[in-house]
Amino acid sequence: MMTLRDMDLLEPGDVIASPEGALAQVDRIEVGGVRLTAPAVADGPSLIDAATLVQGWKLGVPGGFFCRALLDTEGLRLLAQQHPIGLLRLILDELEQPVSLEELQAQVVGRRIVGRSPFPRWWEGVVQQLGRSDHLAWDGHRLSWRADNPSMPGDPEVFLALAPGPRFRTWLSASHRARATLLDVAVEAGDLSAVHLLLRGRATVPDEHVAVLHAAALEGDAALCGALLTRACAPTVQACAAMSAEPGRRPWLREVLLGLPPSRRQSAGLGLLEQVLQESPAEHIGSQGGPTEEGAARFLTGLLPLSPTQTLEQLRLDPGVATARSLWPRTLPFLEAEARNIGPGFVPLQGLGRLVAARLLSVSIGLARALAERHALDLAGGVAEARLGPTDRVELGPASEGDPLSDVMAAARLVVERAVGQLPRNGKVREDDLVVHLPQLVPDAPPEWAAVMARCLSPEGGLRPRNGLDLWEQLAQAAAIAEVRKQAPLRRGARLRVAHDTHIGALKSRLGQTNQDAVFWQADGSLAFLVVADGISVSTAGSGDLASSLLVRTLIARWEAAQASLREADDAQVEAFLVSSLAEANHAICKAALELAGGNLGRHIPMGTTALVAVVQGDRVNLASLGDSRAYLVGAIGASQLNGDQNLRSEWLRTWQKGNRMDLHNEGYALVGYCGHFGENGQSEPVLPDLRRFRLLPGEVLCLCSDGLTDYASGSPAEASLLIEEAARMSDLGEACRSLVGRANAGGGGDNITVILARQEEG
Repeated sequence: MMTLRDMDLLEPGDVIASPEGALAQVDRIEVGGVRLTAPAVADGPSLIDAATLVQGWKLGVPGGFFCRALLDTEGLRLLAQQHPIGLLRLILDELEQPVSLEELQAQVVGRRIVGRSPFPRWWEGVVQQLGRSDHLAWDGHRLSWRADNPSMPGDPEVFLALAPGPRFRTWLSASHRARATLLDVAVEAGDLSAVHLLLRGRATVPDEHVAVLHAAALEGDAALCGALLTRACAPTVQACAAMSAEPGRRPWLREVLLGLPPSRRQSAGLGLLEQVLQESPAEHIGSQGGPTEEGAARFLTGLLPLSPTQTLEQLRLDPGVATARSLWPRTLPFLEAEARNIGPGFVPLQGLGRLVAARLLSVSIGLARALAERHALDLAGGVAEARLGPTDRVELGPASEGDPLSDVMAAARLVVERAVGQLPRNGKVREDDLVVHLPQLVPDAPPEWAAVMARCLSPEGGLRPRNGLDLWEQLAQAAAIAEVRKQAPLRRGARLRVAHDTHIGALKSRLGQTNQDAVFWQADGSLAFLVVADGISVSTAGSGDLASSLLVRTLIARWEAAQASLREADDAQVEAFLVSSLAEANHAICKAALELAGGNLGRHIPMGTTALVAVVQGDRVNLASLGDSRAYLVGAIGASQLNGDQNLRSEWLRTWQKGNRMDLHNEGYALVGYCGHFGENGQSEPVLPDLRRFRLLPGEVLCLCSDGLTDYASGSPAEASLLIEEAARMSDLGEACRSLVGRANAGGGGDNITVILARQEEG
């Protein structure tokens, strides 16, 4: 990294580090300071003044280790496993001096690239590779460049491969002419990592390189495309403006723009908007059912970091607003017209910040009502350009080709994404992801709303509401039930009727395997305790069936000891019971695994199990979950999933939600939450369960099941909810459990299947 001496070295998008090593990204360069997209210190300031910056703050090499540690942690983790020498070269590049093992561990473990416990074994493998490296040398104490090859020729990871020496400051202080020569070399070599860095400090792209870089950007390099847009590269601006009018190309363009820091996103978005409006007749702007360009203009407006009114206000406060008017002569009148047309307080739903749970039903109803009005006229479309106004009234964009079923799915996805906040914009987030992980991403969402959204997002059109009117009706019913659930008096004497079934699975039984699920329930008057556990089959220190058995036995003992006190316990006390009981079960499983491994887990995979536990007091339910066994609430509006899968995919989505961009290099189904978890010190370290509390209304059914049901009984989360809903309607709960197990076996029965159904008695 390079110590900052003045602000002239910075550009929006740069990663900088505080003197303590905390990382942050620069959004905007302001007079006397820089504004950060995320503070370098928790709860710290987002604006750092120039005097503070020169007191030990440092600049990370674009594309280098510290940039990627902040923006692409998952990519560095993958690099550490697949190409550890490449990771070490990045670190040496950045630190510009030999590195001791302690310093290396601080960077790799401290940045959570390699865990503290696996680090020694990882390093042993790295040392073997270092002996064969042409670039790096390890003398047993320090890591350094080989004296005969210090400049890493041909390394595509960072620009320094092309620099006259491996030092960032050497390049940064080089003359403009020297950088231009290096850019020629980088473009000719096709080294886009180098190109990204060499474009720093350039307001424009050299004419001789425009065609090549433009073609490379449109082949799918979103970062390069964003760099060309911010430099007003004419072919790229024209191509992306045309792309904004094509619904099939918009997701990628959305990824390009949302990948830019907010200040650069605004300038790039306004440039595209100007290009679109240049070819759009003024009389069509703001008219309903206008040409494709109108849809493109509103699509782009929705991607601006502010609403039309806020963007205008910001530009008015900009000292260079006169210059801005000359740059965007059509855009500023369009934004003014948009601000007038949509009325005060209206903002594009696409560009809206995160919706609080209390507004989810009202905003969804507003959108459904607008769709009902459009569908009544045999028209469709306009969801992507929807705008939200006072009292959650919604106005749709211009009508377009489409059908009501597609509109219903688009509307649900739009509201769910606004409920979640930030999500990856690269097409990797499927509708099924939103349904499965919604309880974790929006834990306070009304279950009735979630049930309707799951149907709307189903790949099977027959499961969705037929049109806007049908959606409106279902959401209105959901809102009424949600209000009753919130206002209904407590029924402390309410009782449950419970049944269960478990099966090894049709396929597993033919293979001579065991049932690694475990189940327990007890209903004692108005107090009930329900447990489903699914042992993890891949283990060499113990087994899945032993892990699930240990969990259930531990929980039964805790339940029997605490049963009397739980009758009158409040929610906080019940949650404390659940957390401490699962922690004790985690300890029991870890202790047994360590004993079975002879005290050394170095070459073993310890056993583990999922855990789904509910304590029901009258009509109050407290639920704790670890892993991918699922719970559902089945009521008058349908079945709502109550917990999400604790796996890498959910972690990926949650990091994006928190604003930390990272990539996922596989499907991400490996569990991160389970009982039997060891910490980096090799000792038992329980994972905190996901907790949820809610009320049961008379006649409603609680379903707890292992993934053998959800994976094999249905083809989608929405279909699984429908099957559980249909079974819960049966009068005989035992027969209902057997019917669900039968559906899973009919679907292949490739895993153990366990189901508990518990119905709240009427009255």
